[in-house]
Amino acid sequence: MSVNRSTGGFISSSVIARPGEDLERILPSFGDGRRTAPAPEPEGKGLIFCGRSGGNENPSAATGSTQIVETEAVFGTCPETVPLPYDEQFVEHLLAPLDEALFREEPLTSWKKLYLGFDLGTTNLVLVALNEEGQPVSAVLESSRSSIRDGVVVDYMAAMTGMRSCLERLQHRLGRAVTGIGAAAYPPGISERTAKVCANIVESLGFDCKGLYEEPTAAAAALGTSEGAIVDIGGGTTGISVLREGKVVYTADEPTGGTHMTLVLSGALGLDFDAAETLKRNKAEQIRLVPMLKPVLEKMATIVRHHLDVSGFYGKVPVLLVGGGAAFPGAEAIMERIIEQPVTPAPHPLLVTPAGIARNLWREQHDR
Repeated sequence: MSVNRSTGGFISSSVIARPGEDLERILPSFGDGRRTAPAPEPEGKGLIFCGRSGGNENPSAATGSTQIVETEAVFGTCPETVPLPYDEQFVEHLLAPLDEALFREEPLTSWKKLYLGFDLGTTNLVLVALNEEGQPVSAVLESSRSSIRDGVVVDYMAAMTGMRSCLERLQHRLGRAVTGIGAAAYPPGISERTAKVCANIVESLGFDCKGLYEEPTAAAAALGTSEGAIVDIGGGTTGISVLREGKVVYTADEPTGGTHMTLVLSGALGLDFDAAETLKRNKAEQIRLVPMLKPVLEKMATIVRHHLDVSGFYGKVPVLLVGGGAAFPGAEAIMERIIEQPVTPAPHPLLVTPAGIARNLWREQHDR
């Protein structure tokens, strides 16, 4: 099976079984454990259907030569594809290795000089290192531990301590002192003085801060795109920034983010916040959590649709999801039903902004 519309993520769609294929074999667990019988042998041809399910109301249906199973957040297939709104090859050379690097205790490649992207997120602190050729070297992640709120530093010492921990882990992986230059990013719409705090943290760790970027422009750099509505599902907020020709022309940010998802799980399952957060991050559990999180995702989609409408960009730019919340399977499909236009999750969404920070820094230094 392949992913419908080549989005690179999960979809809420019909899963297609070729005639005679056993769905027990090809389908992942639906969370509620439903399975269906193999599709009947047909008189006609193979795949004949591609479309979205409306939910879980009808567990399965057989139509002619194809069996259609309707469920939330399941892989699907479609004979027609829509071009991706980002540079797929570019992304896979940058983001995929960094995703691997998060779990490696040694560098991906050699380096003479490092270009460091410091991402101070509401939920996570991420540090990405590229070499003098712009190639990924390593990446580390730490919890922000409430030092950042809505992308803004609210506890300077805690944020600095968290980033120092990232730096120490990076140094351990590289086997020697980390030297090079750094850059950071800030949410759009904040004051210059507030944004400068991000640069101050980089410099407090002993690096010259040679770049300070708006987060959506950093994300665009990691995705190899200059056009689109970048929807950043952060820890505390859902932000939308519209880029045209690489420039931010509209931006908005409203409460409702990954933290709200955690709170919903905490209340629904009777867990404390930390346990709910751990559960939310467990990829093996995520698909069964989607029904509980659907109202939160719909609220996020309502925010996006509203701002696309009021900005005049509805239907004129592709919508891309980034940020930790975008990693949830089925998020884009639920949001599409509200936004009523295609929504594409970025691959490795948690790394998009920090990788873009480092990429922008590297490119600017080499363009001089």
